[in-house]
Amino acid sequence: MLAIASSLDSNGEMDVWTFHTEPSEAPTATSSDYSSYIKKKILDNPKISKWGGTSFSPVLKMAVNKYYGKTTVLKTTGGFLGFGTKQVVEFVDAEDKDLPVMLFLITDGENNDRESTEKLFVEMKDKNIYFNLIAVSNQNNFNFIKSMADKYPNVGFVHLKDFKMSDEDVFNAIITDEVINFLKV
Repeated sequence: MLAIASSLDSNGEMDVWTFHTEPSEAPTATSSDYSSYIKKKILDNPKISKWGGTSFSPVLKMAVNKYYGKTTVLKTTGGFLGFGTKQVVEFVDAEDKDLPVMLFLITDGENNDRESTEKLFVEMKDKNIYFNLIAVSNQNNFNFIKSMADKYPNVGFVHLKDFKMSDEDVFNAIITDEVINFLKV
């Protein structure tokens, strides 16, 4: 994923979130820390929530809010020569709301929050965002996320039995014609 993100992102970095029933924002991944990233930044990081059920909507909302949500800005207003000023909190749109966003959600199982996940896909269907849902499992029970990919034009689905394949094969499986068409827009 980092190789793909590095080629698509202008700063060569990849924003990372983890999830089970609760999401966590992990440190940004870069090519300089790719070999130790998972161990050091996720597994050994006590701030990252790990191991539990599978809920997609909380982590997808966290990621979507980073790119399309509101951010908090503290502004100083009023006063004369520094006297009588006050701090005001404003909510402004996130920066670069028009940039295309590609989110890769990698899971080994179906989610338990189907209604809220589909609601998020409905809310985002007209945004410049592509959700690439990647199932990694030797099981074939990914009916919900398959149906989301069939139903929404900015949602894709890829099923990999495992990661025991070359990087090139993983790349070719994930970067589908639908992804390429999104990137061309």
